[in-house]
Amino acid sequence: MDYFKNGFDYVASNLSTIFGSVSAHQYTGAIKKEIDQMIFKLYEEADRRANLSNEFLKGFDAEVWHTYTQRINAAVNGQSSSAYMPESTAVGSADIVLDNGQAYSSKYYGTASQSVGQQATTIRARYEILKKNAEKRGESFLSLEEYLEKYFPNTKSANESIYYTQGRLIPSDQLAQAKSLLQKRIAKERSSGRTDVANNLQEVLNSLTDTIDDGKGNTSIRLTKQQAELLAKASKDGTLDEVLEKLGITLKDLIKPHDMLREAFKAGLSAAALSFVMNVAPIIINAFSQMVQRGEIDVEQLKKQGFDALTQTAKSFLLGAISSGVTIAAQAGYLGNIMTSADPTLIGATVVLVFTAIENGIKVANGKISKQEYAQTMMRSMFISASSVGLGMAAQAIFAEVPVIPYLLGSFVGSALGGFLYNVTEKVFLSYCIESGFTFFGLVKQDYQIDEKLLKDIGLSTFKEESIDLPLFVSESFESENFNYQGFQYEHVGVTIVRRGIVGVFNIGYY
Repeated sequence: MDYFKNGFDYVASNLSTIFGSVSAHQYTGAIKKEIDQMIFKLYEEADRRANLSNEFLKGFDAEVWHTYTQRINAAVNGQSSSAYMPESTAVGSADIVLDNGQAYSSKYYGTASQSVGQQATTIRARYEILKKNAEKRGESFLSLEEYLEKYFPNTKSANESIYYTQGRLIPSDQLAQAKSLLQKRIAKERSSGRTDVANNLQEVLNSLTDTIDDGKGNTSIRLTKQQAELLAKASKDGTLDEVLEKLGITLKDLIKPHDMLREAFKAGLSAAALSFVMNVAPIIINAFSQMVQRGEIDVEQLKKQGFDALTQTAKSFLLGAISSGVTIAAQAGYLGNIMTSADPTLIGATVVLVFTAIENGIKVANGKISKQEYAQTMMRSMFISASSVGLGMAAQAIFAEVPVIPYLLGSFVGSALGGFLYNVTEKVFLSYCIESGFTFFGLVKQDYQIDEKLLKDIGLSTFKEESIDLPLFVSESFESENFNYQGFQYEHVGVTIVRRGIVGVFNIGYY
């Protein structure tokens, strides 16, 4: 028995489930990471600004919310985002910046009028406030021209908003009213001939939003003023987990069925490609070996085996997709809370066993294999799977800093060792059944009929029982005759020893 080959074949056949489960685990892990970072940042803001009331803290928490829910949404979409908060206090600086360079100003005030008013603040208005404050302190201040040159060198007019070109982020429950207020004021300013002011307000209206968006489908989650205040309170009380769950920041709420299908499809394609390489690699090596030996490559053989590899690839796609989908569903909570911590490798192994059971069950139904052969296949699969997963997990634990590869190598060694141990165990088990006649609840077939060929070898004639009709007869009278004895010689008789042992898959009989 070539245990090395068995180990390679097992890993090559079931690599798709391992890859599918691990990739699904990485997918959900990326989402969890962003959620954990958001929680950490919200608590950090509460500690840094412990002197602020919830009314003021909510504005900072809103920035954290939009930054990290956009990153979470990107992870849910199978992408990545490095949206961040510059935390700059410079005049007109952005509160949030996305990967594509798009900047956002976030204003969470008590009313729509206040929020949109802050977003529409012009350079001139800010200058007047700063100048007035300086004069109250008895200090001189820059002229408007000096102020523009120092802080807004690229501006076209002092009537532009200090957040010009930035997205204007406000509470979602204030958005509709804020737009209505802007539209009315724009109409009023245009009718008064104040074109610069109207144009500034129009730019604010065009940029007004309640989410941030990177243009790739990754948006933040809308947040009302009341929800922002709830975050502020929870970050101080230490109850963020409960509040975030209410706000839908859980894997089960974030990951939708179409997300699971998309990731399963991606995992299936990747697993199929990987399995294709695993199956074709020995063929390529063998082909080049033939080239060295004979100076040529058997192209037809390579084509034939390549087609077989593609068949395995199709199976790998299915296994990879199923294991990925099941892993995501389990860790997202769709299969119950108890399954959220299920190990992805164990899920993958379970998928392999279920798929093997279905595949061989169909063969039993079609009469291609016997019940004993089905049982043997399942027992071998379970034995090898347990050994493969066990050593795979042990190897991954030892080399935790290296992803996937240690598990694959451990799985390879484990499957080879599992095949060897299974054969030894099977021999001991069947030896006991031979001696004891034990059927193990019907798993082992005990056949006590002697094979016809063996009977002929012994010298016994066989016949098939047929039904016959006996004819009626009439007895006749007769006279006895004298007869003479004749001598004879004994014939030599050969001895054939009949043994009992394995005559088929989980089938014990005479041979």
